[in-house]
Amino acid sequence: DGVTVSFDVPSAKLSVPGYLTYVSPGQVNLQVPWELQGQTSAQVKVTLYGYSWGNVVTVPLADTAPAFFAGFTPGTAAALDQNNAVVTAANPVKRGAVVVLYMNGLGPVNGGPASGEFASSTVLAHTKTDPTVTIGGQQAQVLFSGLAPTFPGLYQVNAIVPTGISTGTVPISLIIGGATTKASTLPVN
Repeated sequence: DGVTVSFDVPSAKLSVPGYLTYVSPGQVNLQVPWELQGQTSAQVKVTLYGYSWGNVVTVPLADTAPAFFAGFTPGTAAALDQNNAVVTAANPVKRGAVVVLYMNGLGPVNGGPASGEFASSTVLAHTKTDPTVTIGGQQAQVLFSGLAPTFPGLYQVNAIVPTGISTGTVPISLIIGGATTKASTLPVN
């Protein structure tokens, strides 16, 4: 659609493109390039059709800045149950079952793809740091944390929902690399 995004860190002599995953008239989704790991800020520029650009904006960067993707109900985390069904209030995840959480900002991975490339469906790219997941106030056992296979820049965390928690909509959080997600919830049965 004629949109490009660039990330520049003049002090490190870095200039790399952002990798677009979605464009609409009011929204641009992109993957921040892996090459920016370790940088604390970058100058970002959006260009239309190669000649019309917006203001250059300096944005802060961090190797980890975890966030749950939003589920269908506001305030809930995007998740699938162990049967690959979307977790909702009408289909809560069961205590003791595996839940698949979709996230952003979990940081560097081992053996990951190049910037803008899709994660492999055969060789999993694990996060270099293991996260701590808390569901309903109890720590959950994390089975996998890394890039979601066949997607660019999407993270997936598979965890077991603790058996001793309450049912209903419970709080969920994740900590990785010293950074914590904003408050979110998960429907549990």
